[in-house]
Amino acid sequence: MLCIDAPSSVVDTTREHFSYARTLDVPVFIVINKIDLCSKTSIQETITCLTYLLKHGNSLNQLQPYVVKKEEDLVKAADMFIEKSICPIFAVSCVTGENIDLLKTFLNILPPRLSNKDQERLSLLPVEYRVCFISFCFSIFKNYFIRLMKFI
Repeated sequence: MLCIDAPSSVVDTTREHFSYARTLDVPVFIVINKIDLCSKTSIQETITCLTYLLKHGNSLNQLQPYVVKKEEDLVKAADMFIEKSICPIFAVSCVTGENIDLLKTFLNILPPRLSNKDQERLSLLPVEYRVCFISFCFSIFKNYFIRLMKFI
């Protein structure tokens, strides 16, 4: 889920996060939030920017934007979302609750990506993070600190 602030529209971090998701082959759907603070024209401009991003992104397979406006669109959006051929777009307001029910229903009808057995197996694996070159960074910091201490 890529959340976009409607008043800010598509910013650099939006493009970066979308690019990361596509590079990692993670399915993406977009939620435009705070639509209560914007005009319909502003929201449409945000959707136009997203359409350009989806069709001209850096991946080889572009996604077709699919704006979900009513309940009849949800089943089609969920089916095609799994196939990774579209990117559903929801315009919601957390203040007024507009279209929140559509988003909740969409999340509920999506099938899980992993079986229960696979989910259980993954939850038991240890979480590890590997940080490379930390000794090199510490060495630079230590040398800088020693030089700094000579001046004090």
